[in-house]
Amino acid sequence: MATISASAPVAGEPGIVRRPYILEQVVDFAVIAAAVTIGTTDTVQVLKLPAFTHVSGAGWEVLTAETTNTSAQVELGDGVDPNRWVASAVVSSTGVSASVATTSALGHTYAAADTIDLLISVDDPTDAKVRVWAIVSDIKPVANASDRLTWTSA
Repeated sequence: MATISASAPVAGEPGIVRRPYILEQVVDFAVIAAAVTIGTTDTVQVLKLPAFTHVSGAGWEVLTAETTNTSAQVELGDGVDPNRWVASAVVSSTGVSASVATTSALGHTYAAADTIDLLISVDDPTDAKVRVWAIVSDIKPVANASDRLTWTSA
């Protein structure tokens, strides 16, 4: 039985290093409500993700509590799973970070471009301010990656 090895570096990082980074956006429902009518089951597309993106976690922090419709609830998900990241929760308390849903504990890989969305699930927020965040990594294939190695039988 032969051992096949590549001419890859034995230590260190490859020439093209990609590190995880944080995407974040503040959603001010007062600004949205001034521009459009917000309704229950509406979707607010918050973070745009290109194809070949791995999201290892996502969530939100309520910066300004909802004072008008205090029973207003939102979910955090995407076009396939509306609560992939956070199940429906109220936004009437400040400083509360919603935890990541257990089903997404290992993250999710987006093969096609998508968005991370807030879905309004109960009542509609009119003055809450929420910071949405996601920890993402670019996993796009490197052009000609296979051309950089030669393979030999050891």
